[in-house]
Amino acid sequence: MRSTRRAESASHEQQHVGARRHVLVASHRIEALADGVFAVAMTLLVIELKLADAHSLQSAEAVQNRRACASAA
Repeated sequence: MRSTRRAESASHEQQHVGARRHVLVASHRIEALADGVFAVAMTLLVIELKLADAHSLQSAEAVQNRRACASAA
């Protein structure tokens, strides 16, 4: 009878340890995700992004057209 109780106790303890490991792995994943989101947010705050105005878009299009014509010739 005692050996059965010990086996059940050991089995229960192994399940508990396994569940604890699962929670630790899940918390590490959540922590890594939060770190990644924070890094992206900080990067976007630091980088200065400017929208192109119509004049610069037309200039860029003209340069692309000249390159296309030069490569076709």
